[in-house]
Order: sequence, then C-alpha cells, then structure tokens
Amino acid sequence: MKTSHIFWGILFMCLGVLILLNNFDWLVVNWSGILKLWPFIFILWGLSMLAKGTIVKNIVTGVVAMLIALTIFASFKSLSCAIDDGFVFYSDDEEYVDGDWDINTYSADFSEGIKTVNLTFDGGAGSFVLRDTAAVLFNAITKGKKDNYELYSSNTGDEAKIRFKMKKNRVRFKNGKLQNSVEMKLNSAPVWDINFDVGAASAEIDLSKFKVKKVDFDMGAASLHLKLGKPVDETKIIIDAGASSININIPEGTACEVRFDGALTSKSLDGFEKIDSDLYRTSNFYDA
Repeated sequence: MKTSHIFWGILFMCLGVLILLNNFDWLVVNWSGILKLWPFIFILWGLSMLAKGTIVKNIVTGVVAMLIALTIFASFKSLSCAIDDGFVFYSDDEEYVDGDWDINTYSADFSEGIKTVNLTFDGGAGSFVLRDTAAVLFNAITKGKKDNYELYSSNTGDEAKIRFKMKKNRVRFKNGKLQNSVEMKLNSAPVWDINFDVGAASAEIDLSKFKVKKVDFDMGAASLHLKLGKPVDETKIIIDAGASSININIPEGTACEVRFDGALTSKSLDGFEKIDSDLYRTSNFYDA
C-alpha cells in the first residue's frame, strides 16, 4: 500500500472517530495542552524520511497522520470553546468607543441573621478573581463595558440569594488583552453555596477564608486556580469544563475524594492514592 494512502486513510479515520466521540460527549480533554504536541509532527515526519524499511516508514506515517488529526480537532475545539455561549468580541476600532468602558462597583448588604448564601455568577469571557473578605455580604468591582453587569439579591429568613451576571455577552480586546475583569469579595460569616458559569476565562478563586458547602463550575476554555480552606462538615466541588487547565489546592491533612468523568484527561494529584483510572482518594478518607 502506498504511504500516501496510509496517511490520508488514517487521518480521515481519526478525525471521524474524534468527531463521533465528541458528539456523544465522551471527550473531556485539555485541548490547549494537546496543541503543545504539534512539534512532534515534524520530528516523526523527519524520521519517516530517514527510515529505510517500508514497515517502519508506514508506521511512522500512520502516527504522523494521527497527530495531525488530533491537532486539527484540538484547534477547532479550542476555538469553539473560546467563542461559546454566543459571545461577541470587539477589537479597538469597532462599534464601541472608550467612553463605553468604565470601572463599576456592586454590593449587597449583610445582616447578622444571614446564615447561608447561594451565589450565582455568570461572567462569560474574561478575568475573574475572588479571594478577599468584605464587611458587606457581597462586593464586586468590574472593569469593562459600562454598566454591563447586574446584581440581584434577596433574603428569606436566614438564607440569602445573590445573582451577579452580565447584561450583554459583549467583550472587547484592547492591546491584545480581554477587557472584562471582575474582582469579587464575600463576607466570611455565612456558609456559601457558589455557582460559576464562565466561558473563555481566567479564574483565580481563593476560598480558604470562607465557609463553603458547595462550589459548581461550568467553564469553557478556561484556566482555573482554586484554593479551598477547611471544609464545613463536607464540601462538594463540581467542575464541568471544556479545554481547560485546572489547579486545585486543599489544606494538608484534609480527607478528599476526586472522581473524573471523561476520556483523555491529563491529571496529576499529589498526596492522593489511585483507586482506579477515574477515582483518587487521600489515605485518611475513611478516617474523616
């Protein structure tokens, strides 16, 4: 069989398999990490030229075809995650002028009777930080399109609900940087149930100063750094992510279990014991 036939046959076959797996949501992959492997294409292509044996050359050609298929698919996935949720991106010379961009502050008052808070944040694409405490219940400073966020808060008995979201899915690049940043602060007294819904985002979330019952992340192409404090009885973390880089820090000695649901996920867990391919636990998990 000709080398060209092997190359194109494996290339199209791999692309078809990847698309099929993706259609059934069987792929949860850090596609931005996969893209870093593309230089291997040149290395293997060079080896195929140096190889004298037909069998060796055919094997190398097949591997090159698979890597190219993976690179093509990873590129499209990363791009689609970056523009998910119907977001519109503007460059400096488009519709909006500098006067439409500003720094805005939002806050919700705290009362001593509040024991638990449900916070929902919908920020789309941008840079998001949560790490400091506040005297009020919730505080946020946004930098981007003027008045592009809205804050809803309500209290029922000892429970408060807060929803902080973008009004319009529009963000802008200026000097190569995304112009949509949010810095949030929370009151440390109540117990928090937090939901984040972000797209192409960079998120620095330090919850070590807060009592947290649950955190739920729904992310597109994101970089997440999450730090947790000592759990309140039990803290549950749920992360549904696309092409993302995720780093989670928990206090030393904390009993913890981690479950993965997805193929081709690159993972490194320090201080955890591998139970099976998708399940990891700390050694003191059953002692807690």
